[in-house]
Amino acid sequence: MKVDLFIHGVPNGEGFWGKEDDRNYFGTFYDHSTDEVKFVIQNRVSKGKPYCYYNYLVYKTVGSPTPNVVANDGRDGSYFGISLRIDAYCKDVMNMYRILDTIYNIYVWGDLLKMERSKLKYSFSDFSNIEAKLKNIENATFKLVQNGFYADSFMPLDGFSNSGGNVPVFNLYEMTAADALQAVKQYGKIIVSPYYPTMRERQIQQQCDSQIAVFRQQWDREKTELNSSLTPLKEQVSALRQDISTRDNTISQLQRDLQNAKQNKNISQLVATLKDPITELSRTLRTILPDTKISHTTSSQPSVLKKVSLFAPIVNFWLLVLLICLLGLILNKETVHQSEVPPHVVEVITDTASQNETGAPDEDLLTTDSNTANDTSDEVDDKNIEEHPSPFSQKDAETPKSKI
Repeated sequence: MKVDLFIHGVPNGEGFWGKEDDRNYFGTFYDHSTDEVKFVIQNRVSKGKPYCYYNYLVYKTVGSPTPNVVANDGRDGSYFGISLRIDAYCKDVMNMYRILDTIYNIYVWGDLLKMERSKLKYSFSDFSNIEAKLKNIENATFKLVQNGFYADSFMPLDGFSNSGGNVPVFNLYEMTAADALQAVKQYGKIIVSPYYPTMRERQIQQQCDSQIAVFRQQWDREKTELNSSLTPLKEQVSALRQDISTRDNTISQLQRDLQNAKQNKNISQLVATLKDPITELSRTLRTILPDTKISHTTSSQPSVLKKVSLFAPIVNFWLLVLLICLLGLILNKETVHQSEVPPHVVEVITDTASQNETGAPDEDLLTTDSNTANDTSDEVDDKNIEEHPSPFSQKDAETPKSKI
């Protein structure tokens, strides 16, 4: 019986130690598996000769949620493997697993691989750097295999399949030697691990999966029914949203109307404050306009006030402009009346003013008694004018002077 040892993994990129003719085969285990520890038994032909390979593979420590074996530089996704190649089939699969597990825990864990926080890290970057340690591992493995089995623990590989295909998976402590032998012969490969679920656990898992599938179908059916019932409710919600939008527009319009009403109220108050000044202005006009015009203005005053109160600020503005123009016309008339006084009257008034300033009486004015009487009457009229001034009294007072 011929036995060969291979050590492989990813210390810094893929690494390999052993006979080079099987390097490519061991590279297939660099597959980023999520298993903790798995034991792969596989029949294959190398250089025309059949062999059975026993591969002990570590991807993560027990209890870690994700693979945590990392390379020497800290890169994730690494693994570590110890493999035996035997030109016979070992019927005691349990004992073969225990030998490789012992080698790993004695010679690898804590030396070639060390825990750093939550990572299991390579302590070297290349297998060629630890040649002596690997030789010690090889010698210890051969000794354990030699002392751990009997001659009838192995059998020839005649009749074993090498085709592959479906790969049975077993829990290490539930699998029997007969189960392993039958599976390897039929499928050429099996995968074993103490961390895989047992048959009972798988049955329980299948029952749970079936119940979950039933609940999922029921949930899908109820979800469909609820979606159907929600359709009219969605339509109602859409209609309510449209109604809310319409009401919002109405509220906005009412707010604008309210603002306009407040402005109109302010205008009405302004008109009310203008009513008394306009009335006073009309009263003043009645005192200075002729009788006919006063009566006309008086009769038309209520109509004007009514229009002012109805048409607010614009009417007030134009009414004020009209009144100002009317005042201008009246003042122009007074100026015209003053300009119509005869020149000789102006001269007499001028001479009188000069006499009053110099204190010397005019000889022409003192020649007759009638002139004296007229002067006396003029002084009386002047006193009356000063006591009762009027825009029209000046014209009446100047008329007698023209007769002088």
